[in-house]
Amino acid sequence: ELVEDVDDISIHESPYSTVLVDGQPLISEDYHAVNPSRADRYRIRALASIPLIAEEDVIGALNIISFRENRFSADEKAALVTIGKELGSAIMRAKTGAALRESEGRYRSLIETTGTGFVILDGEGQVLDANPEYVRLTGRTSLEEIRGKSVIVWTAEHDAERNARAIRECRATGQIRNFEVDYADPAGRIIPVEINATVTSEEGSIRIITLCRDISARRQAEQALQESQRLYGTLADAAQDLIYIVGKDDTVLYLNAYAAKMMGHDRQALIGRPRAELFPGPAGERQAVNLEKVFREGVPLRVESRIPMPSDITWQDTNLIPLRDPSGTVTAILGISRDITGLKQVEEALRTSETQYRSIIDNVQDMLYRTDEEGKILMISPAGARKAGYDSPEEMIGLDLADTLYADPRERKKFLATLAKKGSVHEYPLVLRDRSGRQFHVVASSHFYRDAEGRIRGVEGIVHDVT
Repeated sequence: ELVEDVDDISIHESPYSTVLVDGQPLISEDYHAVNPSRADRYRIRALASIPLIAEEDVIGALNIISFRENRFSADEKAALVTIGKELGSAIMRAKTGAALRESEGRYRSLIETTGTGFVILDGEGQVLDANPEYVRLTGRTSLEEIRGKSVIVWTAEHDAERNARAIRECRATGQIRNFEVDYADPAGRIIPVEINATVTSEEGSIRIITLCRDISARRQAEQALQESQRLYGTLADAAQDLIYIVGKDDTVLYLNAYAAKMMGHDRQALIGRPRAELFPGPAGERQAVNLEKVFREGVPLRVESRIPMPSDITWQDTNLIPLRDPSGTVTAILGISRDITGLKQVEEALRTSETQYRSIIDNVQDMLYRTDEEGKILMISPAGARKAGYDSPEEMIGLDLADTLYADPRERKKFLATLAKKGSVHEYPLVLRDRSGRQFHVVASSHFYRDAEGRIRGVEGIVHDVT
């Protein structure tokens, strides 16, 4: 009943504020003088209310009531004040401990859900506590198998000294971050782990709070990537194309052995150098424009251009391919350039030959012609078109030769039969007609022309007017 009565009091009311706000003890040897109604109702004769103090803050009050007259000596009053301080500190430590245990439980639960190993070590690297995941990382089955033992016990032999050194460094600097080390289970199976640790002090003792993560999958992925890079590097070096990577800062990030050879330098001497330094002048400026376009638009670009090399001026057929980071941003450009100088020379020679051939055809006064297998005109010289009564050769392309030029189309079959028998004819007499029907006498020298596989594709020849 008394507890219920005092439950709703305000700590700011006198005399309670003396204890709960000001932190001063209230000792009344005559409680009737302080609160007559409560003294009479509960027959309280004396009261001692002592503030509970923790770290100079009032956290409550210890109240002692007496149902008989009581006198407190000075020593007793001092003892009560001391008890209040000690009790306040004890209560606060108990609350703090409970809060820490609750917090630790929450964080342990969180750590468990992430599949992360958690271990507490002493200053010498010996296990004080650990979660099941850490026990698994050591290759053991229970905490008791590792408690009190040094982590060096399950560190792989090749990493034992390095791990011992890391523990000393952690103790000296207060932390260690992203430290990778190999553990080994009792059967010798290697388990790579990544460690992040922080040093704390608990009641004067060093504690190393450590999080450990199994990085087996990452290590395998890194090894696979290294093998892939080695393989593709080998393929790139075997290629007879120039293969290179240019960064966004316009420096050379990579080039294959063939590219280095064509540049006339050691590969390592070229990597990291500005591209513009390697290709000065107009050619380098054209390169810069093309690279900037790929960086800006993010789509591949193919160009043919003349590129000066130490040995000579070359023609290069170049594909520029954007390389992106995980966010999709273009960070570099892969270039693959094939030397097409020989092809360009052949094309130029072919153009020269075609020009000369066309000049001959355009100026010859005889009829030069070519048909396909069905006798359709594929080519005829300007003089031949005029002789047939047409304004240009283009008007005759696709027309049937027998129906268009032969006075008697049946003669065409005889002509082809002779051609098939002999393989070619020389000054074969024919009667042709022009567009208006006018007939004229000619002699034809012709042969079958064939494709690369030797198959007959048509007839070509020259027709001379002998009218």
